Amino acid sequence: MRPRIWMKGITQEILEERIEQIKDPQIRQQVACLVWYDFMGERLVADISARERGYFEPYLNAPPVYLSEEQVIPGLRWVGYPKETARLRARRLE
Repeated sequence: MRPRIWMKGITQEILEERIEQIKDPQIRQQVACLVWYDFMGERLVADISARERGYFEPYLNAPPVYLSEEQVIPGLRWVGYPKETARLRARRLE
């Protein structure tokens, strides 16, 4: 996983643990999908290990959820996104 500069030191295992701690399943799914696209979206699927794909595939293959910016920001903040980055990322959903 290619971490962004502000994610330095946060491993996929830590991200998975934090995502799993999000109680609302729809917010968990949306955050997992955003993490996937933000950190692996530029890579070819063939270049992503089965281990990396395995965790995210159920979220990616689930029916889409449509949440507001206000619903998603706390989840993004929980997994490690800085406040402004979370706000900007959630805004792109609407």
